[in-house]
Amino acid sequence: MDRFEENFPRYTDYPSEVPVWCLTPQADANHIHRFFDTSP
Repeated sequence: MDRFEENFPRYTDYPSEVPVWCLTPQADANHIHRFFDTSP
């Protein structure tokens, strides 16, 4: 788990009952999330 948390920091801006990690930790990059069955 230590190696995972080195690359993906925990998301702690808001309280959560389950652990949440940031999968796109680059602050200077833009990211978009969409589902596989939707148009871009």
